[in-house]
Amino acid sequence: GVPSGTVQFMDNGTNLGGPVPLDPSGTATYTTSDLTMGGHWITALYSGDDSFSNSSITRWQVVRKATTITVVTSSPNPSTYGNQIIFTAVVSVPVPDPGGATPSGTVAFKDGTTTLGTADLIGGVGSWFATFTTTSFLSQGTHYIVAVYDGDSNFERSASVITQVVT
Repeated sequence: GVPSGTVQFMDNGTNLGGPVPLDPSGTATYTTSDLTMGGHWITALYSGDDSFSNSSITRWQVVRKATTITVVTSSPNPSTYGNQIIFTAVVSVPVPDPGGATPSGTVAFKDGTTTLGTADLIGGVGSWFATFTTTSFLSQGTHYIVAVYDGDSNFERSASVITQVVT
């Protein structure tokens, strides 16, 4: 036969919602986006029925920050000494957060290890951006411009580099 009854899901001994009835195939599913970052002992406690005894199973579940991808561009490139340059960092999330969280915070724009400036991350569905316009001019030559998104409580840090040529 197929088991019936309910399953109570628990996080470190605390109930996650109420008991979930088994479907006709004998499966119970509980979905949540409320788990905090870090490790969790998740327990599924089966209530049993007339033909099947109660049982439980516990597994370790780790919730990590979501991955981000940062891509930096510049305009113009190459540029002429004495002209301003606009740097734009686009931050995207390859797998959307099921809870609807979106990246927030700032992006730092650096010439190597020297910070040129920062900009707030703004945007909408699927990708967010930060734009920085140089207010001091880069010297002639090749510069390695790095855009660093520091991440936030839900999203990982990511960075990208572009070669900026100043003639």
